[in-house]
Amino acid sequence: MRRDDAVALRREGVTKLIVQHACWPLEDLLEITRAHAGALASVTHSGSNFVEVAAAGVTKALVLERLAHLGFVPSWY
Repeated sequence: MRRDDAVALRREGVTKLIVQHACWPLEDLLEITRAHAGALASVTHSGSNFVEVAAAGVTKALVLERLAHLGFVPSWY
């Protein structure tokens, strides 16, 4: 994982940002990130100490649904 300024990474065409803060509680970080992203991005977390930011409408559920539609079955299923 590469740490850098979000604007610099955007120029390279990243697909997801991971947002962390040393002092803010996860719920505060999630709320602030969602407020700044608005409708431009999908902001989620999976119980870890970071927030994930992806393109609007892109979620793990959507990707899994599309993979299932293509016949992909995960090895753990």
